[in-house]
Amino acid sequence: MSQIPPPSPFQPPSNFPYPDANYLPPRPGVVSGLAITGIILGSLGVLCNGIGLVSLAMMAMGKNPFMPNAPVMHDPMVNGFGVVNGGVALLLSGSLLAFSIGALSLKPWAHGGAMRWSVLTLIWQTLAFIVQVVWILPITSDFVLKNQPQNVPPGMASSLHAIQAFELSFVWLLWCTLPVLFLILWRRPRVLAAFGKAPPEATDPMTLGPR
Repeated sequence: MSQIPPPSPFQPPSNFPYPDANYLPPRPGVVSGLAITGIILGSLGVLCNGIGLVSLAMMAMGKNPFMPNAPVMHDPMVNGFGVVNGGVALLLSGSLLAFSIGALSLKPWAHGGAMRWSVLTLIWQTLAFIVQVVWILPITSDFVLKNQPQNVPPGMASSLHAIQAFELSFVWLLWCTLPVLFLILWRRPRVLAAFGKAPPEATDPMTLGPR
């Protein structure tokens, strides 16, 4: 009686990597890590930018909510840019929060949304950074120095400019790091397969990269 030889341990089963047509691969670790990071940063962004918009609205009315006795800058262009920048940052933070929550459930729309969010965030934050360094920073620094109660020591202006420029650069890096990671790491075949958006070659076990 003939016997059927056992399958080779080096040959994957015929239904690899999908047991059935509706199967989705498990969530890769890079998806969980970036999604959780996005939830944390998105939540903080919604909170901080929401408070910032309220503060800008009060300052537009001539009141500083944090320092009632401090002078308030009455520059419609500068204040208007602050409101627009804060509003866009609030929308971006809310979008990041929504896409990150959806990514934990491997929703295809969350992956596409995160990719578009990344491109828009990089563009807007870079433009806002340039505008702030070239235009907003000199105006606000001069305003602060002119309203000091005592004589400003020599070199104070340049030091203040340097400190504020460093702060702006740090914030810009924070905003741009996560979008770059999304655009690089979430284009891997395994990640695309997890979101149900795998290209044809992603079904080949030899092309599925590390998690």
